Amino acid sequence: MNYTVNLSPPAKEDLWHYIEGGLEFGDDIPGVILDAFDHCVSILKDTPKAGSGNLPFLPSKYRALHLWKHYWLIYQFSEQKSLVNIEYIVDDRQNYVSFVK
Repeated sequence: MNYTVNLSPPAKEDLWHYIEGGLEFGDDIPGVILDAFDHCVSILKDTPKAGSGNLPFLPSKYRALHLWKHYWLIYQFSEQKSLVNIEYIVDDRQNYVSFVK
């Protein structure tokens, strides 16, 4: 089954924040992060249960899929609607619990 993958406005902001921040580590890093994101989206289109949900303190309604280094996609999915909604992209070194509710 193919799932539609949506990126919420907060997740889109998070993604661009991490892409811009990647420039600090080299001109090629933003492209690496985007490639990793595209790869994650392709995984979620086919297997939304692939996310481990192994981030500490992550509410049970969410799943987490490792994006790159310390970055994780936080998402929910609906089998009935064949929909994956990426709600946040977080850095596991930050206090993500305050906005992942």
